[in-house]
Amino acid sequence: GGGNLAYRCPFHGGGLEAKPSFFVHGDTGMAFCHACSRGWSFPMLLRQLGAPSRIVTAASAILRETQKTKLGSKGYTGLDNVKLLQEDITNVTLSCPVDLLDDGFAEQTLLENEVGYDIYNECALYHLRDHLGRLIGLSGRWADGYYVYGKAQLNNFIAQDLIAGYSRPNKSDFLWNMHRVYPVLWQAPAPVVVVEGFKACMWVQQCGVPNVVALMGAYFSEQQGLLLERVASEIILFLDLDGAGAKGTNRAINLMKKRCLVRTVGYPRGSIALGDKLQPDSLTAEEVQEAVHTAPPHYRRYSHERSRLSY
Repeated sequence: GGGNLAYRCPFHGGGLEAKPSFFVHGDTGMAFCHACSRGWSFPMLLRQLGAPSRIVTAASAILRETQKTKLGSKGYTGLDNVKLLQEDITNVTLSCPVDLLDDGFAEQTLLENEVGYDIYNECALYHLRDHLGRLIGLSGRWADGYYVYGKAQLNNFIAQDLIAGYSRPNKSDFLWNMHRVYPVLWQAPAPVVVVEGFKACMWVQQCGVPNVVALMGAYFSEQQGLLLERVASEIILFLDLDGAGAKGTNRAINLMKKRCLVRTVGYPRGSIALGDKLQPDSLTAEEVQEAVHTAPPHYRRYSHERSRLSY
């Protein structure tokens, strides 16, 4: 009913539920199981079910943006001009970077986050998906930082027919890992942790903190705020401990403080004395957990007019 499809969940109980607990929304493809509390974007659901890449690509192309917008909020426009990449690309790019294993990342963490390897530039490769799970780009870790690939960079190691019509996406229109967070919180809003980069996002996940997304930089954009306000009951800012991180944190607070509760993580005592830039993946699992769970709030500020009510 209402455009939703109900079925027995294929991921628990051997698919033999007496009563269906698994639902897929007809327009957005958002999938959720009320029994195992897991969610999937439609492309990710198809990949989990072993669908061929061409089917995943075709399904991605027909997904429509949900109009889940709060009253008075601006509309999200991040999907307006996006050119999708074909899912066949992952057959070329998905490969485990050994240096990330050496940094302490578990192989399962890297696999779940679709971390690959750029054989041309010899660096870790990150697949970029929008909140609907559609493949929109690739980003590599070069010597001078992360770089969202354009068509010229992809031509070095990917067949031209797989990137026909592709153009580099604007990373400020999206949040990395939102395609895994969004389907779950679409059912019931919950706190979302916001970090800067890919490694920080994976590290906080691996430390046992759910619902983590990355800005892909220190800049917090209006479009990213629109996505978060749809599904976040509160946001927890966990940006790097440096000048750019402080600037990004302040911008995020100003953008979001009237939309939801905002918390800011404090790094452990003595961190500043170390002199080096600190980021979430510089901390131990215990430090990450404590920092997130003790993050103080920035309370909403209401105008004088709103402090009184008319009878």
